[in-house]
Amino acid sequence: MTTCVDDWFPSYAPGPPARSTPVDIVVTSVPVLATLVMWTIFECNGKASTSPFTPNLLSLTRLVAVVSTAAQCFLVHRIFDILECESAFPHPARWKALPVIAIVATNALCVFALAHRAPRICASVALLFAVACVAGEYVLRDPFPTSAVQCLVPIQQFYCVILVTFLTVPRRNLPSTNPRPIPALRVVDPLQRRRDHEDEKPSSWWA
Repeated sequence: MTTCVDDWFPSYAPGPPARSTPVDIVVTSVPVLATLVMWTIFECNGKASTSPFTPNLLSLTRLVAVVSTAAQCFLVHRIFDILECESAFPHPARWKALPVIAIVATNALCVFALAHRAPRICASVALLFAVACVAGEYVLRDPFPTSAVQCLVPIQQFYCVILVTFLTVPRRNLPSTNPRPIPALRVVDPLQRRRDHEDEKPSSWWA
């Protein structure tokens, strides 16, 4: 049975959250701003996508991305639990699997398939989702009468963590699509080669 108060969220208070102010969006955007600064430092130092990280560290970053994805799924699960408790709309638990599957599929595709080929694109996707979480928490706090929107901030923070893992992935050198030029073959005339060889012979003393 779904409950709005449990051991994971002991301070939960049902009802709409407090009204948002311009200061709130600045505070909630601190992780995104800090991640952008870190990304800029990586790019200025020439380490983004070409960093010489060890294989063990790269495996650790993938593990961090997997753990962050699991935490995001847990927070999404919590959002729909709160919506179920507050009766925000009919049967919200039925829609729980859709965002969970979308988050897992997107993160897995970026971390395990595209990170080596296009790390900057994967980092941009993570940054886009993080900004969307910040904007959603700020915009939906006033019109949406539920405190479930408060879970968007930690989801945004985990997207920032995943973005940092993309900065540690070295770019894989892809095979060139341009064919190598074929060296031109030199055609040698056997008769000309024989005459050149005869000319190179030393002349006799009586000649």
